[in-house]
Amino acid sequence: MQRDRRLGHFIRRKPPLAQRNMKLKLAIGVVLLITSHLPAAETPKDWERWMSEGADLRSAGKYLAALPAFQHALDIAEGSATSDPGRFIQTLDSLAAVFVEAGQVANAEREYRRALAFLEAAQQEHSLAYAELLASLASISDDVGNEEKTLTTLRKAIALYGRGSPSRSVFTLRECLAEILIKRHEYSEAETLLLDARAEIGAQKQVDPLRLSTALNNLAQLHYLQGRLDEALTLYLQSTSTLRSALGDQNPSLIPSLNNLALTYLQMSRFADADEIFRQSATLCGRVLGNHPTCGDIDENYALALRKIGRKREARKWLAQSRQIMEDFRRRNGVGLTVSITALR
Repeated sequence: MQRDRRLGHFIRRKPPLAQRNMKLKLAIGVVLLITSHLPAAETPKDWERWMSEGADLRSAGKYLAALPAFQHALDIAEGSATSDPGRFIQTLDSLAAVFVEAGQVANAEREYRRALAFLEAAQQEHSLAYAELLASLASISDDVGNEEKTLTTLRKAIALYGRGSPSRSVFTLRECLAEILIKRHEYSEAETLLLDARAEIGAQKQVDPLRLSTALNNLAQLHYLQGRLDEALTLYLQSTSTLRSALGDQNPSLIPSLNNLALTYLQMSRFADADEIFRQSATLCGRVLGNHPTCGDIDENYALALRKIGRKREARKWLAQSRQIMEDFRRRNGVGLTVSITALR
């Protein structure tokens, strides 16, 4: 199996910007309709209602259904961007994050760049909000992620804002910067960041299970790349267990963790375990996400695993299914929107 390709998924999860002082894959939901009964003049309450609607759908894993809610909230926020810039940035950030989760990375990049340009015009390039948006963009864009200026900005933000009490924003910065460094094969600094992120969670009076699973998964991914498979396996099992306890067995956030766990079993030549977990992951993905690029990734990984195990006929079936999913997604979304996501926030 090719370890450098579709290896595994990093996970980044972040709460709404309003809660943060302000970044390795969807269900077809009912599209929200704007009726003629809406008042002509929108009020902050309308924005809050649409943001809440989008957040609820996103939490349930219904990312495509969440997009119209956040887009409508953005229509409202744009009208008061000058007087209430925080609300405008928060909406762009939420919309971009859901675009990532819906597999529409090009759209996500557009919204992140728009938010960054807004803050630059307001001379807020040294703010925590700017650093976090930049981290989110860098994690999905190799062009931005490979810039030394980006790394310098993120390191400075962590050093500056990480001195006080631990915050969700600094946690996100550490995770995103570590992911960028791992792509550059700079493992030592990445491991320090990930260990700091996990320690930060442990210092909290009440542990957030989603943040904990994120930290465990990403540290496990690093250990996998370093060949420390036993340590990676232990962390992946902990991450998966944490997610199951917090979200149940049917939430799409579980899919990347299952994929990573299966890949680790495969690398350890534990073929029966890999087969079982891959099948769980592929079945769950098809059920809750449908023809999403994440499912294409999972099916291709399973096909490669089956080929390695020697079940070539089954491998051809899963590979064909993977290609069909990717083609369907490309046809629906157009060229440039088919880059599958590498993480669920």
